[in-house]
Amino acid sequence: MKNQYFKRVCYNLRQDPVVTIVSILGTALSIFLIMIVVLMQEIQILPFSPESNRNRILHGDCISYTNANNHDDHQDLSCGMLSEATAKKLYTSLKTPEAVSIFQYPPDQTLISVYGVAPFSADLKQTDDSFWRIFDFNFLSGKAYNKSDFNSAQKKAVISEQIARRLFGSINVVGRKITINHSPYHICGVVREVSNLAESAYSQIWIPYSTTDITDDTWGAPELSGSFSTAILAYKKKDFPKIKAEFNTRSAAFNAKLKAENLRIIDQENPRTQFEKSISPYSNGKPERNKFYRQEAFILFILLLIPAINLSSMTQSRLHRYMTEIGIRRAFGCHRSQILKDIIIENLILSTIAGFVGLLLCLLFAYFGSDFIFTKNWIEDMGRPTVSISVLLNPILFLLAFLFCFVLNLMSSIIPAWQASHTQIINAINGKIH
Repeated sequence: MKNQYFKRVCYNLRQDPVVTIVSILGTALSIFLIMIVVLMQEIQILPFSPESNRNRILHGDCISYTNANNHDDHQDLSCGMLSEATAKKLYTSLKTPEAVSIFQYPPDQTLISVYGVAPFSADLKQTDDSFWRIFDFNFLSGKAYNKSDFNSAQKKAVISEQIARRLFGSINVVGRKITINHSPYHICGVVREVSNLAESAYSQIWIPYSTTDITDDTWGAPELSGSFSTAILAYKKKDFPKIKAEFNTRSAAFNAKLKAENLRIIDQENPRTQFEKSISPYSNGKPERNKFYRQEAFILFILLLIPAINLSSMTQSRLHRYMTEIGIRRAFGCHRSQILKDIIIENLILSTIAGFVGLLLCLLFAYFGSDFIFTKNWIEDMGRPTVSISVLLNPILFLLAFLFCFVLNLMSSIIPAWQASHTQIINAINGKIH
């Protein structure tokens, strides 16, 4: 019985190749566009090294504050990244998480050099020692700087594989000296290249922020904002509400102290999950989930509706050729529901074939055209965004592709199939659909 449907699809392809191929290509193009839209969002949420713990990480990126007498949370706001003092008061003192890290965000471009190699710019991120507990970098040699190194301001650096090869022609460079912004550092580790789509972890060089004066780079009274972000690693995702509740307690206590400065922190639902961060980066407002869902639903609906209308016309045109067969089957007792089922399944097979073609096009385009799809304003100067094949082959993407194939199949075939199965027997035998 199952082979019958595949034989029918092959027969249709031989008898009416133009309509069948156009149907497949039209569906493939639709799936391609839909999956690009989905992938642009999913790449910001799916876990991949060194952000494999995304489902357990909360982000405290920004702080919004205003005059204590201003009761409007949407006007006269100041918003910026965190100063070290603010990050420590609000986040690192939390007891519920497994680890909390303070790090520079986004990274800066800085000048690096070694003897015999012309100086060049690379992306530098300054972090604490907890950074290496939260993000799972793949060390090719050496190891990260530890708490003792950080507290004693040891000038150690972790560099990427690309930087190591460009400077020394090898990754076995632990202990070698490198000049970073005219200051000498010793390399303690080399890590595999990091995609700049891993926004929190990404850089090319990492150093302890205790070795520089970045903590003095503050603004806002009383020095609330600076150059830092925080990442909070929970033991499990279920701890998120408890962590947020503990943060709210810290925030309330901090607000009480800020009254002397005639300031107050505004609740912007910090810290945020990876999803919340992806839909409202650097926002001085609360994550607008419903607005995001409406926008995504509208885009996907349009991308499904337009090809569904065209494919429905093609399906109806194709069925005209088989109305006599449908009429004969009805005359010999075949139930309408069976005919309806057969038409939908045949169309689903075509949609699935087209879906795989569309998904393949999407994956190829995402891999080779990642700089066109994924580049954001703040990472334009950080090189071409790279996407791992393992990320693109995530099972979630395949499930979503099949789901959209199924929905598109129903939208494009249900009306023609219903009309064909409910056509009077005499009209069907005469090749008419009424």
